[in-house]
Amino acid sequence: MKRLDDLIEGLREKIGSDLVSVVIYGSKANFGLEKIKSNVDLMIVVNNLSLDTFRRIRPNILKWVKGKNRLPIIVGKQEFESTRDIFAIEYLDMQWNYQIVYGADVFENYYIKYNDLKNQCLRELKLMIVKFRNYYLVNLNNKSKIRKSLVSLISKLLVVFRMILRLQNIQPSVFKKDLIVQFDRIIKIDKTLFTRLVELKEGSYEIPYYAVDDYANLVMNEVNRIISQIAAM
Repeated sequence: MKRLDDLIEGLREKIGSDLVSVVIYGSKANFGLEKIKSNVDLMIVVNNLSLDTFRRIRPNILKWVKGKNRLPIIVGKQEFESTRDIFAIEYLDMQWNYQIVYGADVFENYYIKYNDLKNQCLRELKLMIVKFRNYYLVNLNNKSKIRKSLVSLISKLLVVFRMILRLQNIQPSVFKKDLIVQFDRIIKIDKTLFTRLVELKEGSYEIPYYAVDDYANLVMNEVNRIISQIAAM
């Protein structure tokens, strides 16, 4: 991928040995560099991360983004090592599907602690439910907006579902409905409810306006039930 080669070469010219690693993560990892055209998720690890570093590499990063790629995650090596407890979900998600395209393998022997991942999952779920309740309060009479918020919520919940499965050393399915079945074997949930929400997200099901409030109430109750079960793990 020429744009990626150009980015790496540009970074090496600007910061030299401070460039520790460039990592592709997510759906394009191990996809085959010759097949990748755009929409690449990157993490760039540097030795000394400072505002001066950002100023020097800014033109290279902007050129990369203009090529229809997402803004990379740029992190200092020490920060990467010391924040695994705070970003346990994000880093574990990367670790399960990544490809080193330059420099050191920063995920080699990189260990996420059980309690760090469990606690972040709980924090994320509690924050989700608080935000959803507040959004529901403000948009109580706008059923269309509430339906859209349910789509956003199921997307975030599926991320947590994957993490809890990995916490139990279970490889999560890439298929959302199968993922729900897997998760139900660990944490008891209303499979029909969450399957409907996945179908809503995929456009194969539409919640009737008269049922939106019922769905919202069920989801809030279910998430609270999930939180209690995860806390007891």
